[in-house]
Amino acid sequence: MADPFRLTLSSDSRFRSLVPDVASRYVEVLGGSAPDAEAVALAVSQAIRAVATEHPDAGPIELSFRLNGGAVEVELSHDGRAQTVTCLLALKS
Repeated sequence: MADPFRLTLSSDSRFRSLVPDVASRYVEVLGGSAPDAEAVALAVSQAIRAVATEHPDAGPIELSFRLNGGAVEVELSHDGRAQTVTCLLALKS
């Protein structure tokens, strides 16, 4: 199992594009399937767009990744806005 971790990155769009890949790899390390990894990456990408829309260059984006039961949770915050992504996983045994 992968440990929870935090990631802070610039809100610059060049760096934002890295997060979905990090999210999908985290799911793979947890033992999730390729469709699970894609679903989490998409959900995280949408959440980043949602929290960084109003002030895209206003400081860093903070992310916190963790496994909670059978789901991946990713908390995102940027410029006072926050969102949590929760995706159930069909973990491989």
